Amino acid sequence: MQFDEAGEIIIPTDKPVIHTVSCDEKPGIQVLSTTSEELRPTDKNGVVMRDAEYKRLSTLSLLAGIDLLTGIAIPLVSESHKSSNFINFLKKFDAMDPEGDEIRVICDNHSAHKSKETQNAPAACP
Repeated sequence: MQFDEAGEIIIPTDKPVIHTVSCDEKPGIQVLSTTSEELRPTDKNGVVMRDAEYKRLSTLSLLAGIDLLTGIAIPLVSESHKSSNFINFLKKFDAMDPEGDEIRVICDNHSAHKSKETQNAPAACP
């Protein structure tokens, strides 16, 4: 990377750029709903109070990545944690970058990142 005098990243426009994407996932995020109304602040306590009871609705999976060159973060929220979701996530990055740019992905050893479906996905993208 190169920086100008103000410390801003210089992104070349005359040649293909290499984008490095760091990604991670958070599976099993609980989606909750309250069972009662919030209690309004009073003169004694100046905070909104909530009952400790809640209703569990479902779980979601968050997959997020950041382009280390541009600083753009891309989230993907899904109801499952499969290879097809990871491939859709990669397609979002591919659609964002100009044609001809190279994308390098840094991720952990999750099975969705190493599956045959995931391994075959880059062949579909030129």
